[in-house]
Amino acid sequence: MNSRDPFPEDPWQQAQWWEWHMVELRTGVPPEAPRGTAPRPGFDPAAVPLTQRERMKAEELNALGVRIGASGVRKRRQRYERDGVMAMVDGRKRRETHRFGRSHPSVVEAMRTAVNEYRDGPPVPATVVFRRAREIWDASAPEGIEFPSDRTLYRIYHELEKE
Repeated sequence: MNSRDPFPEDPWQQAQWWEWHMVELRTGVPPEAPRGTAPRPGFDPAAVPLTQRERMKAEELNALGVRIGASGVRKRRQRYERDGVMAMVDGRKRRETHRFGRSHPSVVEAMRTAVNEYRDGPPVPATVVFRRAREIWDASAPEGIEFPSDRTLYRIYHELEKE
């Protein structure tokens, strides 16, 4: 890997790509450089202030097509210093996305059962389905889990209608 490599697609390779740049930013030399290698011009920690190196790194990354400002580089560096390479993984990719949001699976299953009960019959208001889902859920509700608001139930309902 080197400073001119394009930004990779794979999240783990992206994290390693960012780590490479963070090490160079902090030490002035690439991670794979032999011990005693002189820092790159403009990246010597002994001669160039960190804020200036962050600006230069941002300019370098922008030239590679990665849109980031000096403050973005600083935030990434701070996360890297605090949490290591895993902090370099795009946070949006670390979070598991779920079509039902953070709804408890027991609520989703109760809603699914209620929706399926009414699927082949005449149309009924969503609130009727919600009431039935609540009855189903109450029969086996896990301890410490609250039944959600109608707003949440509508979101689940609309997702289940797509099935």
